[in-house]
Amino acid sequence: MNFLRHPGMILVLVLIVILLFGSKRLPDVAKSVGQSMKIFKKEVHELRDEDSASTTDAPGTSTTASATGTGVSAGSDDAAPKV
Repeated sequence: MNFLRHPGMILVLVLIVILLFGSKRLPDVAKSVGQSMKIFKKEVHELRDEDSASTTDAPGTSTTASATGTGVSAGSDDAAPKV
């Protein structure tokens, strides 16, 4: 990305974007990109919060049912609906 350090190249890039989208659509495009980035950042933040919450569980405990022995067996009456 060394080409973005030159002001002439940035100007060429801006002109290409204006030609592609038109000057009337640029505000709409910028608004939708901004909204998309806001949603993306919110989701990433929520995922990090969930991840940090799951890693702060007590050490040595497992959240899977098979490891704790509380899973439903295949022959259990609770597994099939009663008619």
